[in-house]
Amino acid sequence: MVKEARNLQAMKLIRLPYFISSFIFTIVVFVNNFVAAATPPPSQTVTICQGTYAVLNATSTNAAAYQWYSNGQVIAGATSKTYYTNNAGNYKVIAFNQQSCASDVSDEIQVVVQSFSSSITFNPLPNKTIGDAPFLLTAESKKPITYTASPAGIVSIDNKTNMATIIGVGNVIITATIPGKSTCGNDIMMQQTLNVMSKPQLKPTEVAHAPVDLAIVAGSDSKQIITNQPFEYTLTVKNQSKSIATQVNVTDTLPAALDFVAVNNSVDGKATYDPSTRLLTWKMDQLKANAYTELRFSAIATRHGAIKNTVKVVSAEPDSNPNNNTSIDYKDISGINIPNVFTPNGDGKNDNFTIADLDQYQENELVVVNRWGASVYQAKNYKNNWTGDKLDEGTYFYSLKVKNSKGEQEEYKGYITLLRATI
Repeated sequence: MVKEARNLQAMKLIRLPYFISSFIFTIVVFVNNFVAAATPPPSQTVTICQGTYAVLNATSTNAAAYQWYSNGQVIAGATSKTYYTNNAGNYKVIAFNQQSCASDVSDEIQVVVQSFSSSITFNPLPNKTIGDAPFLLTAESKKPITYTASPAGIVSIDNKTNMATIIGVGNVIITATIPGKSTCGNDIMMQQTLNVMSKPQLKPTEVAHAPVDLAIVAGSDSKQIITNQPFEYTLTVKNQSKSIATQVNVTDTLPAALDFVAVNNSVDGKATYDPSTRLLTWKMDQLKANAYTELRFSAIATRHGAIKNTVKVVSAEPDSNPNNNTSIDYKDISGINIPNVFTPNGDGKNDNFTIADLDQYQENELVVVNRWGASVYQAKNYKNNWTGDKLDEGTYFYSLKVKNSKGEQEEYKGYITLLRATI
């Protein structure tokens, strides 16, 4: 049996002319998102820090598969040329060619995992409520502890006193960090999640669950909009009573001719859209007396004509005037704007029969006929390039078919006047 040279840098199998095996062990240690790589010499012991990984690479010319071993035992599933480990042990690999012939076993490399001399204990944090007094962070370690909070805006931490002050509502991750050993420079961290809940604070003049008067107004962009062009809706809610409104809920089931794009701005609360039900929901914990707020979102109309969009608002309280809890917006969506005259006289102005926004449609087909019904021009996927070449001045009739974003065909018919003179 031909033996393979046991060199960790390059081991050559001379038995098969089309299967040359070589192994390179590369130790890659991931520390704080940085990668440091080194290629140890043959039969070397490699030390990694606890919590990091060694990456072992075996490269072979014309190798089809690999098998990795740890402490002489087959590692189940470790059949790629790269093997990641954070466990101590002695590792080696065998390569196989296309005919399933095996190379000799590579030299072993020892991986040693160095544990930390210091540790940190950080117990779960109880829920807090906005307005609670500052509290002490009590992680324990033999080394100095530094605390951080993410995201910002919920808890402010003073690392001189280890005191945390609540400044907002929501979930915040508090991380306790101590420095690692000099030989394992990565920091040691533990995290706990703190939930800070809201607590409605009522003014003396406000009474919860008293009747309210919520009014909603729906509006849309006043500018002219065509199909497949994004435009914006604005929903405005006002509490016209002297009582606070709680659990305010605004709903908008988009009509079939509208496709939701995005929530652009929500002053208060949270807005979500469910595409399966086409329902836009805007929820607020409360809306104070005589206060108002608004939500803006964008949509696309998939067909021309008038689009009716109805929105509603309710709260946990009875409403003294339910008539203003519903608002309807009518938005006129223009179809294709087709001109009725063009002047192909070579002056560079209006020389082509140009249909604006035609590229908004998936497909189109244009047919132009004269007054006797004879075709004078036709094109599929028209590119606004017809100049009426070799045609007399006069009136012609067109049929334009387009396919909208829903895959539906629309047809436009009309006349076009061809003039050579400038108008």
